[in-house]
Amino acid sequence: MKSIFLLFILAIHLWAVDNLAQIKNYIQKTYEKKYQTYGIHISSISISIPSNMLIQNYKIQSMSLDSKNLNKKEGIILLDANLNNSLLKIPLQYQLQATINVYRAIDAIKTSENITDKNVKKDIIGLDRILQMPIDSSQINHTSAKSYINANSIITFDKIQSKILIRKNDSFVGFIKDKQITLQTTLIAKENGSLGDIINAINPETKKIIKVKVIDTDKGEIL
Repeated sequence: MKSIFLLFILAIHLWAVDNLAQIKNYIQKTYEKKYQTYGIHISSISISIPSNMLIQNYKIQSMSLDSKNLNKKEGIILLDANLNNSLLKIPLQYQLQATINVYRAIDAIKTSENITDKNVKKDIIGLDRILQMPIDSSQINHTSAKSYINANSIITFDKIQSKILIRKNDSFVGFIKDKQITLQTTLIAKENGSLGDIINAINPETKKIIKVKVIDTDKGEIL
């Protein structure tokens, strides 16, 4: 009889552990998916369960997290769970310890300057230190600074723009297609332009202002 009682207690404990493991696994997978390009490392996850709540008695149907709160180290996970044939919505508070990779400016980066592997350095910070979403490695060498970036500051998405391929006052090659013939000439940009942008340029010979579509570095299609 004693052995049966011990097995019953063990079964209840394993059920409770299984529910907690399921909740923690969901939280971990959700954060890992959001920060999969940031090398996230989660060292611990804790769940706050009310003292009067027997988690082992609930059968979890589904779980959800508010994506708006995934830049924080703590939040609420919402459970849809069955208890005595009743479907309940249960909010549980969680907290995690995690770090992610970020990129900092080595020196000050001026507006319109390209973001490259020469002027940034990788760093590791706690997830709770995020104020704005930082860039990841895919933005390096493919973007330019949208505004001035202080030295050693974390580079965030609000600070970048599409990489500038043609720069104001620089000369570039303008192409024009006429049936099977492609002609080219040298133009001067009147403004910065990223891939696909329509910018104004001047023909230095005729002094005329023309519209150009940016197609590559120092290259544009005359419209």
